[in-house]
Amino acid sequence: MTFVDPEVTKLKLDNEIECWHASAPLYRKRGWILLERNGLEVDVGFLAQLSLGGQSVPVMTACVRFDYTNYDVWPPSVEFIDPCTGAFVAPVVPAIVQTDEGPRNLLVFGHRSARRGRSEPKRGRSTPSPRSLSVTRATP
Repeated sequence: MTFVDPEVTKLKLDNEIECWHASAPLYRKRGWILLERNGLEVDVGFLAQLSLGGQSVPVMTACVRFDYTNYDVWPPSVEFIDPCTGAFVAPVVPAIVQTDEGPRNLLVFGHRSARRGRSEPKRGRSTPSPRSLSVTRATP
């Protein structure tokens, strides 16, 4: 469901991308690499250094797609993707935290409002509600 004019959203996203480019050297040091922008979707890869045979090798540990549809009434939705195909993929490494009920994974693999699961194809959202993983703006 789209209720924010896509042209308005595009202009807002253009501004966000300009801000990204202004801070690109900082993001690169952190290992955050803007891979692609396609319409209102932006793919970002996250690199980490892996020690391999006495050398440090950059490895993409995660890749996500931010969907800015209805931005900024809704924050961008975020889903993990395969950096080679762009297809939805569950993250390899869980984000486990200890709670009073025991260990819990902070990553949500699907949400009933988004009608998504590990292997379901993407479908439209029916109502403005929380989505799989949502973020606002990363701060340096």
